[in-house]
Amino acid sequence: MTKDAALALVRAHIDLAKAEASEIGGEVKVVAAAIGLALGALILIAFLLPIGLFLFFGEWLFGSIGWGVLHGVELLILVGTTAVLGALGAGRIARSMALAFLAGTLVAILFGTNAPNLLYTAIADQFGAGVDPGVAAFVVGAAIGGVLFGLIGLLVGARNGTAKGAFGGLFAGAMLGAVLGSVSGAFVRLAENEQSRPMVVGLLIIGGIAGLAGLIAGARSNGLTGALGGFVVGFVLGGALGAFTAITFTWQVAIAIGIALFLGLATALMAADVATRGLDTEALKARFYPETTIETTKETIEWAKARIPGAPRS
Repeated sequence: MTKDAALALVRAHIDLAKAEASEIGGEVKVVAAAIGLALGALILIAFLLPIGLFLFFGEWLFGSIGWGVLHGVELLILVGTTAVLGALGAGRIARSMALAFLAGTLVAILFGTNAPNLLYTAIADQFGAGVDPGVAAFVVGAAIGGVLFGLIGLLVGARNGTAKGAFGGLFAGAMLGAVLGSVSGAFVRLAENEQSRPMVVGLLIIGGIAGLAGLIAGARSNGLTGALGGFVVGFVLGGALGAFTAITFTWQVAIAIGIALFLGLATALMAADVATRGLDTEALKARFYPETTIETTKETIEWAKARIPGAPRS
């Protein structure tokens, strides 16, 4: 009976320990869940706070949440790029930052004072006001463009020596000419509208300059074909920039544009510098390769070998 009582007592203690361990385990789970919830909340705050600040400042300072999104994305990209290139010792970070800051400041001043729009308006005012030709501008432009480019296509296609090639060139040239003629008619109508004339002037001036630069660059790289392609691309991109600069901006928006340009251009200049100059691999090797330790170890080994009888000599 004494043995049975002892075993029963031991089992009772084991059951009690199991019960308490189960209760403790439940408490540990509760505490772990609470800690996990708190950590999750902190992580969410770590994301929510900077994102909210970007959006808040975008709306408060520049009148739109979109500016906060754009500036926030550009800033984070710039920080990441600067950190990586700074660690690698590449990209001429200070120089890129300074040039981008000057460009952003200049653009903010130009747009804030609306200097481009005033210049385009002054140029447009030198030409007398005309009469809007209406829909006739599209019809006449399409007709003239279709005839001119159709003849060019006919001549080019005829060089193949077949009627099919000549007809195909005529048709393709006429279609292309009609489209370009219609676009030209649209420009004529815009030029006759007093409100849109500065935009047309900016488009033609900046587009012409960019188109000329593209023509020269294309001619150097790929002859006549490259020149034509470079002119078209340059004119389209430059024309879009010219039309954009003709818009009148408030100082609030102008500063936002300047900041966006600064952040984006700084990253672009760093990347371009690395792409052009590359990385100094020797400097990186010197930083991460324990050359002094290795050379010292080699010297020590040679010194030890010289003093050990029968040791091989290197």
